[in-house]
Amino acid sequence: MLRGIEAAKAGMMSILEYNDNIAHSLANANTTAFKQTKVSFKNIQDSVINAMQGRNGNLDENGQLGTLSQGCAVADYTIDFSQGLIKDTGRNFDFAINGDGFFKMKMADGTYTYTRNGVMQIQKDGTFTDTQGNILMNNNGIVKINIYDNSGEKQKLIDFDKVVIKENGEIYYKEKQYGKIDLYDFDDKTKVMDLGENRFVSMDEVSNPAKLVKKVNIQQGALEMSNANSILTLINSMNAQRAYESMNNVMQANSTTLQKATSTVGKAVG
Repeated sequence: MLRGIEAAKAGMMSILEYNDNIAHSLANANTTAFKQTKVSFKNIQDSVINAMQGRNGNLDENGQLGTLSQGCAVADYTIDFSQGLIKDTGRNFDFAINGDGFFKMKMADGTYTYTRNGVMQIQKDGTFTDTQGNILMNNNGIVKINIYDNSGEKQKLIDFDKVVIKENGEIYYKEKQYGKIDLYDFDDKTKVMDLGENRFVSMDEVSNPAKLVKKVNIQQGALEMSNANSILTLINSMNAQRAYESMNNVMQANSTTLQKATSTVGKAVG
């Protein structure tokens, strides 16, 4: 009975962690380029069940009936990097990655992170940044264009709506190339850490560094949506709730049985 209570308790704790992860995915179902996390479980321990003395049922050579699980626990969290749907926005500096790769961003503290969130803007000096001011980088340094048009008699600002980002990442204005957007990827995505806000870094930059993507596929005027399906996430949440209730019933049944055993077994009659 105590064994059953402990197993149910472990299962309930695991489901609470699982439900927290589901809630996180559901909250980000509409977040640009969000990547959901999947939870895997492990068996805590198996206990050997021995037969009662004198019983000759289905036993193995050691006189054992088999094993009994002691409950489960969360084994690992794995980031799901599967492609999200691509949605047209009509905004010239929204970029969606179709396929593998990440944008490389230089943070305010000088470190580099990687994201698939392609909401960009151009600063006064022509530098491409995200909405927080972090700088978009390529293999040669900062992604930057000349924001002044010198083709006429007077210098004037370029028409930003006519800046073209080709599928391979090349940046053009009036058929003149101004730069290029590069993408980066990791050989082993299981060794990539989520920093929050859709920013990722390698856990080991020596053995698993970010590498330049050879085949780039960028769609201008579009964004990648979250890969968390809100309907499936809600279904998973309901299933988790049912499992939690079932384990709670198991714990209550074992507790009731234990209470009866301690109060009535061995009690004198008459």
